[in-house]
Amino acid sequence: MRITPNNAGLGARVEGINLARPLSQPDFRTILRALGQYGVLCFPGQDLDAPQLAAYGSRFGDLEVNVANLFHAPGHPEVMILSNRKDAEGKPLGLHDAGQGWHTDMSYSREIALANALHAKEVPMRDGRPLGDTQFRNMHAACDDLPAEVVQRLEGRVAIHDFEKSGMSCACAPAASAAR
Repeated sequence: MRITPNNAGLGARVEGINLARPLSQPDFRTILRALGQYGVLCFPGQDLDAPQLAAYGSRFGDLEVNVANLFHAPGHPEVMILSNRKDAEGKPLGLHDAGQGWHTDMSYSREIALANALHAKEVPMRDGRPLGDTQFRNMHAACDDLPAEVVQRLEGRVAIHDFEKSGMSCACAPAASAAR
């Protein structure tokens, strides 16, 4: 297994491991340490079906069924399908508008997940560029960069995001680790 950190200070590529197979305990510990160190892990070239994705994700803890409660992978409600494709009858194959606007996954959850897993099977392209650009931000670095007066003003305050009161639709992934 090779772990290559990104130059930007957030994230790393993990290569030389097949997530479709059960992980040894030492390999899992290495991945878990890398997730803690880099915050986001990218596993290029993986080909996982829903049971394999669920098995991988469950190594990190209990998986959550998405609050939208739609487009579950058959037999795996913890795996939500996001797709803009339709079947022969014109019925959507997955949640089509997922991530169309800026959002943060699962901020409404009472218990915050360790991580989310995203597994792209097919990424739509336009003019040679991928659509639906998933981006990650280092919130520790953002907090560290806040001016002292802002930190002081926020000290001891609590923010609550209630999904029911927000009136927004949800485009969240199951809880696990970032696999892409």
